[in-house]
Amino acid sequence: NSDTNVGVDVESTGRTGQTSEGPVHLSLIREHMEVVGSDGGHVGTVDSIEGEDRIKLTRSDPYAGGVHHWISPDDIAGVDDKVRLRLPAADAIRRQNAATFDGCPSEVDG
Repeated sequence: NSDTNVGVDVESTGRTGQTSEGPVHLSLIREHMEVVGSDGGHVGTVDSIEGEDRIKLTRSDPYAGGVHHWISPDDIAGVDDKVRLRLPAADAIRRQNAATFDGCPSEVDG
């Protein structure tokens, strides 16, 4: 039953996708879940999980600017009805925007 994992609190052990209690359960993350910063601010909306090391955000989200962005499981503090990040929303958005201009894994479709 997936309800037993709702509200998972993630503590980093220094390995991607790991918590003090085992692997981050990316299976808890669902398409169209809201992604929020540690301050509760909106960061994006989940599009899909790609592999074991990144979560793709929708490009249609108002903050996305028509571009897909990704977040790392290392940035996730917990998952309940939302994906909650370790950093404030403004920092997460700034990091995503910097990655777009640095040639990191953001893509412009069209």
